Amino acid sequence: MEKINSILSGNQFIIKQHKEVLEILSGFETKNKYMIMDENKVNLGLIAEQGSGYIKILKRFFLRNHRPLDITVFNNEGEEALTLNRKFFWFFSDLFIDVDGKRIGSIHRRFAFFQKRYSIHDAQGLVLFTIKSPFWRLWTFPILNKLDMPAGVITKKWQGFLSEVFTDADAFLIKLDSPNLSNEEKTLLFASGISIDFDFFENNQGSSGLLDFLGN
Repeated sequence: MEKINSILSGNQFIIKQHKEVLEILSGFETKNKYMIMDENKVNLGLIAEQGSGYIKILKRFFLRNHRPLDITVFNNEGEEALTLNRKFFWFFSDLFIDVDGKRIGSIHRRFAFFQKRYSIHDAQGLVLFTIKSPFWRLWTFPILNKLDMPAGVITKKWQGFLSEVFTDADAFLIKLDSPNLSNEEKTLLFASGISIDFDFFENNQGSSGLLDFLGN
């Protein structure tokens, strides 16, 4: 856990999407890359979607945020600190988190009336946290512990109108309020922010396809 612990030593993380110049000019989205920063905007690492080739491009174009994902988190030295993966899904996603080749837990998007709901599990499948966000609170995802007490929040962090229009810049904030989180718990909550970004924030700039409508 040493590499991911060095990234997650604080309690607030700004995740900002990195756009290539060609992608900005053409409007064609490529594999997602994100910079990880602390509250002072000091770089902590990088999040990168893995995979290449025509099949991957087609999956991204047609399946959009329902597509299979393989994501790697790197520290500033370019070392792999965390991996996340999920399979294609229709309605409810299951994202699995590994550190140094060892499964530490998973994040599951679940059904709920009038809510966007996630459960965060440890390696044994026990629920550690839940995320419950009313549909009318579009960009805010409160994190609750097992006692239903606040443990943090994941929220969209707008960069300003011109930035959104001309660069499609996209950032969100993960804020952890609980003082007694273990390293694995912090890692799972950090990963839940990535999961929510791919499910809800990724396509906020453009029109959604049929799968996006069915999945939400």
